[in-house]
Amino acid sequence: MSQEDRTLEEMANAEVVPELSGPEQYYLRFGESDYGFVSKTERNQVLVETDLLNEAEDGLQYDAYGEDTKVSFDADFESNEYVVSVNGDERIVPYDYEDDTLAAVREGDGQRLAELHAQIVSTQVRRDIVGQYRERYGTTLKLPVDGEVESRIEITREGWVIDDTFIVQWNAENYLVNNIEVHVRNGDRTVAADESKQARELSFEAIDGEQPIEAPDGSVYELDEREQKFLASVEALIQPHTYLSDEAASDVEEMRQVNEDTLTAIASSANCRTFTDETDGLHHNHGLQKHRLQDLGVTDEAVERLHHRGDGHSGVHELSLREDEFRNADFEVFDDAPNNAPYKWRKINQTREDAPIPERVRRNLNEMFA
Repeated sequence: MSQEDRTLEEMANAEVVPELSGPEQYYLRFGESDYGFVSKTERNQVLVETDLLNEAEDGLQYDAYGEDTKVSFDADFESNEYVVSVNGDERIVPYDYEDDTLAAVREGDGQRLAELHAQIVSTQVRRDIVGQYRERYGTTLKLPVDGEVESRIEITREGWVIDDTFIVQWNAENYLVNNIEVHVRNGDRTVAADESKQARELSFEAIDGEQPIEAPDGSVYELDEREQKFLASVEALIQPHTYLSDEAASDVEEMRQVNEDTLTAIASSANCRTFTDETDGLHHNHGLQKHRLQDLGVTDEAVERLHHRGDGHSGVHELSLREDEFRNADFEVFDDAPNNAPYKWRKINQTREDAPIPERVRRNLNEMFA
């Protein structure tokens, strides 16, 4: 286990080994023969040097702006998260706000906590409200594994995770779940991105101000634009072939009349402007329809047999390396030529030369197929 992944309870009950600790790190004893270094982050300093989070299990109370605003802070050891509440409006603290929130707790600054609460509110959907639409996706299931059927959606501290691949965060942006290093193209090579890149940068033409949208139980809620985008993103990522294809870009008003379902209409207006390839971490500043292997006449069956996506750079590199295998395949590799057509393979190899990939992906491909 990474020491930075220790739970709140483990950190709160750990003992400092002073002689091995330094200015930047603690050396902690978590239990019998269980030791490790952790960084001196604001979170860890509060956990290790104070009893505030133990006290916060029962809730810490503050006043802000005089006595007009009641602020509370809770540390939930079981779910491993913090909650800031202002006049009863509870918000789970996102990772990006942890240090500032804990610094305010350490200083007993209720007004700062109220300000942070307001910032969180302004950048997030209302979780209890979007949660009312969860049953809309209740029948959206993964394929059975060992006889069990699991939901494709998991609700986590940071957002809704889809197929263990994408997370739609509470700010309505979506990212890859894994920690793959994202690269972007720079001339004829790729370089590590200097900022986070969404997995699918989606825009929705149908979103315009607050809209009343019916939940599965028949209740109607006024969803703001961020909440509409959140739910429409979930829907578009669950059903990409419905919402991110040319057919899905039909007239929104017509879709509303046909479906009488506002979320379906919004998701149908989705346009994927950029995407990050989950198989190699390469971010593409264009939609999903550029440099597809199918545009080179490669059949869907051949694309499905690749480890990498057929609309990313790595797919054409993999196909080129596996040329001998595919030339002699017992299925159709090209829909407009024999499997061993020389001109088709020349085109694939030329395309590969103009499709840079991260060096680590190149090494992996060479190890697998060269």
